[in-house]
Amino acid sequence: MNMTYNEWLLKKFREWEDTKSGRQSVSAFARHLNVKQSSLSKWMSGAYPPGEDNLLKIASKLGFEIYGILGIDPPITISPPVVFHADHPYTYTELAAIGNEIEEALDAIPGLSRSQRQEKMIELYKQRGFTLLSKR
Repeated sequence: MNMTYNEWLLKKFREWEDTKSGRQSVSAFARHLNVKQSSLSKWMSGAYPPGEDNLLKIASKLGFEIYGILGIDPPITISPPVVFHADHPYTYTELAAIGNEIEEALDAIPGLSRSQRQEKMIELYKQRGFTLLSKR
């Protein structure tokens, strides 16, 4: 049986919850994904799937397989508003893992402003062999 997007989100929520110290709220998961809690609740209930911008946020944290579940092609950019070129042919799973590592590294640095966070993110991607193509 194929998994639906809402079943996949629930599975990912439970997996994320297992990495934390006990039960977590959907609100906390929404903060982790950087999406609205009300939207996440609707997606998890199967009311409607996430839109393009939110899919990218979800994929960067939980894995790009959500695109396959929804039957759509994943994007080429990995971290808007900054676009990188990988000097190595990564799979989407590898890109998601790199994105997660970088997000965790950034989350561990207290007090970063939005612009400081973006500059640090660029630095971390460059350290992993990515070339900056554009920055909006």
